Amino acid sequence: MLATIRWLALLLVAGLTACAQIPQQELTQYRSAFAEAHRVSDEILIDFALAIQAQTDQQSAQAAPRPSAAFSGQLTDAVLAKPDAIATRRLAFRTIAQFNDVLVTLAEGKSEETMRAAAGGFVTTASQFVTAISGAAVPGLSSVVGLVQTLAGAMERARLREEFARASRQGAPTIDKMLVALSADRQDHWALRIEAANARLLGAVDRATATTRTIRALAASHAKPAGADPLSGLQQALADALTPAAQHLNFDLPVALAYGPGTPFGPDQEALVKQLVQEAARQASAIAAIRVEVGALEKSLVNYGKLLEATRIALKEMVEAIDKPRDLTAISEDLFGLAFAVKRDIDGFRAALRTTVP
Repeated sequence: MLATIRWLALLLVAGLTACAQIPQQELTQYRSAFAEAHRVSDEILIDFALAIQAQTDQQSAQAAPRPSAAFSGQLTDAVLAKPDAIATRRLAFRTIAQFNDVLVTLAEGKSEETMRAAAGGFVTTASQFVTAISGAAVPGLSSVVGLVQTLAGAMERARLREEFARASRQGAPTIDKMLVALSADRQDHWALRIEAANARLLGAVDRATATTRTIRALAASHAKPAGADPLSGLQQALADALTPAAQHLNFDLPVALAYGPGTPFGPDQEALVKQLVQEAARQASAIAAIRVEVGALEKSLVNYGKLLEATRIALKEMVEAIDKPRDLTAISEDLFGLAFAVKRDIDGFRAALRTTVP
């Protein structure tokens, strides 16, 4: 009898110890951190969508013939739209988030009923992703669609915790590949935005160069005045105006201004040159703003890549946490920190973009 009591006491202590080992507070913090990473991924993908739309609009404007009528006879909803590639990417991250929810639910030791609910959310989102990807070519993600479908099937069939755990372990490499594909997408995003930024930069440089030529031509078409000579001051003012854009100009500063034959350079010409210098300053400021814009975008995409890598590490840790509690504090802090950095940089990019795009 005494041995039985001791045995039952040991079981009770073991049970209490197991419960104590489940790091509920850490898991709650981790859920919040992952949710923040998910929100930030949407911020990046929304800008990716805007970049694609801007390119499409520009290409359409260049290629479209002048319409023969002011209005179209086609209803906008008469043709079903194909799944949007960006929406598909967002679905991919939602699928990852739902898979993460399954891992956290396993790590929390929740009931099998709760496990089935979490797995059901994953199955639903994964199925939506599989359907969407079939109509939207997304390099990288298209190659894992079969694996995602298999994983969703395994989760749907699972009824016991061990079955959910087995499906999660086996499916983790598939989710990892999705994160790798999303990280590779950053290059396409960058290329689109840089193509547009380069076009605007070259346009601003061309305008600054043309303004400078106009100033030089104006001075060269007039003779030196008999009285005070303003040319050296105007030359310095032009150099100061163009200095923010100096590294992008194909000429050195200061630009030498010289008189030539013609009527004397007078107050009217001086006033006109000052106006042109102000215009050059605006063009140089636009060039400098484009540099700020590009720098902010680069930071946001680099930090987004770090966020995706941290997410990969976090999911690997969570798979291990199915069987053994893990300390997730450092991982959660990394996710929070990187998500904040991406949000800050993408906001900086948008602010700079508003100053450089009419």
